[in-house]
Amino acid sequence: GSAMRASLLANQVLDLTKLVREQVAAEASLREAATQRISAVVRLALPHAELVTFGSSVTGLMLPNSDLDLIIFHNAHKRQALSTVPKKLRAVERRLIQTQVCCMQTRPLVLAHAKVPILKFRERSSGVHVDISVNQDNGLRNTSSLWERLQEHAHLSNLILVVKAYLRENGWHDRSTGGVGSYMAYMMALQAASRYGQSASHPGELLLAFLHDFGAPGAIAQHRLRGLLSDERLGAVERSLEIEKGFRATADQLAARGCLSALLARWPEGGTLSNVDELSAVLQIPISSRRNDELSSPFRERKKKPSP
Repeated sequence: GSAMRASLLANQVLDLTKLVREQVAAEASLREAATQRISAVVRLALPHAELVTFGSSVTGLMLPNSDLDLIIFHNAHKRQALSTVPKKLRAVERRLIQTQVCCMQTRPLVLAHAKVPILKFRERSSGVHVDISVNQDNGLRNTSSLWERLQEHAHLSNLILVVKAYLRENGWHDRSTGGVGSYMAYMMALQAASRYGQSASHPGELLLAFLHDFGAPGAIAQHRLRGLLSDERLGAVERSLEIEKGFRATADQLAARGCLSALLARWPEGGTLSNVDELSAVLQIPISSRRNDELSSPFRERKKKPSP
């Protein structure tokens, strides 16, 4: 009956988020070591610069194998700081190549003319994909604000992780292409939860409520997110009509099936996940190696042990 399906869905949400957090924790030392190596290169290129981590790896809303978001703070108080950003990024790019800290199969890329200029590359030893910006304290403020809000609304973290996995599967997760970022996902989750009172603490019911709310005709484009979209920290969700239509179809499927397979195509129908290999298959991510002494990419599929 509906109670059994609600219970199954709740268990699926909890199992997914548990495995996500375990895998993210397993990657932590690799990401930290990568950050230290990059920091040393940044100081070579820009003496006295400070490198700071921000984004989902700080807020706890990170999916496995996510990009590492870093900000360089260097002479941020100077008047010409903004105009010199591309030059600073290219100086770091040159040092990354000289020191061979970046992966050379996919060379570093400076997006000098983006709204926020950025350096994109892959760290060689860890295989982590990295995005670096310069003197962008907005990103740091957003991260701090979201972290503080999540202390008050910790029950929303599971919902946001599931929604982020769903958005990523559909290619709706990247703000730079008009998608929904972590901050927007949090604000949406908070709005959905506020309308459902006590039932908002039930993982399955909250997920269904979220999809129904933002899949309602015109919801994202019109009244429900109008206030959110005026917040400069969020950025415009340019693909709102496409995303809204997807939410609506998914909400109908979830109501009919009561299974996360309605959101994630590779989720086992009526079942759940038990290990990180299954998580890798569902999220389509290579799994991190736990051996820090290997120089090859750690984000590759772990071989299954043969049955005894």
